[in-house]
Amino acid sequence: MNEQTTLALSRMASELGTTNENTWNVMMNQATISAITCLIFVIFVIVSGITLFRVHMKLSKQVNSEFNYPNGYDVGPDGLEAVMAIAAIVWIVLLIMSVLMIGNIISGFFNPEFWVLQHLNGNCIL
Repeated sequence: MNEQTTLALSRMASELGTTNENTWNVMMNQATISAITCLIFVIFVIVSGITLFRVHMKLSKQVNSEFNYPNGYDVGPDGLEAVMAIAAIVWIVLLIMSVLMIGNIISGFFNPEFWVLQHLNGNCIL
């Protein structure tokens, strides 16, 4: 470890009132917990995207069966298209966040030491 990492670990350990070794072990365990949490988030985003697509396909009506162009929704209140568009935009933002979490998931499961060093040095994205 370099000097900056050792200082950050020592500072964190002194704030918590424990030793450097104990703080390192806690952070190593936190790497796995963080990876699991991020993986659950990614799975949630994928399932919600599939659900959003299915709801859209169920609500949309086909005007011309030859070209299959959707033209609004058959059922539901007025303004449902706007609600679905907002939901799609929110889902796209969540999808971008989940893509950014892939590195956190990989390093949390397969290289927790790297995860700890990233978080001690403040070089983590999410």
